[in-house]
Amino acid sequence: MVFEFFVLQPLERSEMSIQTAFILGAGLGTRLRPMTNSRPKVLVPILGEPLIFRTLDYLLSYGITRFVINTHHLAHVFDIFFGGHHGEFSYRGAPLFLIYEPILLETAGAVRNARPWIGEDPFLVVNGDIVTNIALTRLLEASDKDDASVILGLRPGPPQVGLDIRTGAVLDFHNKLHKNGLSYFLFASLYVLRPEIYQWIPSSGPFRMMSVFWQLLAQNKRIAGLILDPGFWSEVGNRVAYLQVHQDLISQDASNKLVKSQISAGVELRGFCAIGENCEIEPGVILEDTIIWDKAKISSGSHLCRCILCDRVQVAGDFSDRDFYPG
Repeated sequence: MVFEFFVLQPLERSEMSIQTAFILGAGLGTRLRPMTNSRPKVLVPILGEPLIFRTLDYLLSYGITRFVINTHHLAHVFDIFFGGHHGEFSYRGAPLFLIYEPILLETAGAVRNARPWIGEDPFLVVNGDIVTNIALTRLLEASDKDDASVILGLRPGPPQVGLDIRTGAVLDFHNKLHKNGLSYFLFASLYVLRPEIYQWIPSSGPFRMMSVFWQLLAQNKRIAGLILDPGFWSEVGNRVAYLQVHQDLISQDASNKLVKSQISAGVELRGFCAIGENCEIEPGVILEDTIIWDKAKISSGSHLCRCILCDRVQVAGDFSDRDFYPG
């Protein structure tokens, strides 16, 4: 099933100067538990497909040719999904590197740790828990036109980043400096970094990227902000957001459902539902606004409303707003 607003026109790779994307994949996914008890957050399925696969396809369509992903929580599961042993992989022919962090290094520390794989050219950083189809062309091209060490992708939303519209300079975050004349935008979790950013990151240990940004502002170094084109954007940060992104995506299809398994006659699907592969849904089951991963079994006569079933669970009975997971 293809959702029209996720159809992206591939670009010629030579058109884009930025070739490498660093995807943040090491988070614990605490707010998504118990879903993240068995999968890292960026591998939870969105419409039956691991979230990070959607991200990789999105970036490939804009000419990104190399991927670096940091891992920590359930790192071995990445190896299973990408096939092979931890280290060097590929995705649709593009080199992909999984960089394991024994301790979480925060974003800036993770960037520093991955430097040997990222290289010494400008690169794109992407939070691994977003679903988007926002056009990236202008952000990727901005590094050729703006010598800022950081170029933040911005979009309308809660006021996080203070931007001087006239100059394109970011001058505040969360209105902490109380500067006049700024317009505030949501940080879209997409940004370009130049290699000189490494000099602002300590040589070891965890370090937050926001601390880097404050250092740059304190030294009057330019941070640029670019208001991105409109498009779909959602952060899959918690259970409510996980259900909402499914509702938003599924609503683009007239059938309001995604089914990858054979289901028995007499099964009723209401609202937005997604059913993964190799599931067994017995007769008389009613599913309402419910997301089912792979290899789940639901017994005859069950009624599930706003439930999430993780891989390989068995459910019988009537439940609302419940999560089911192995163990």
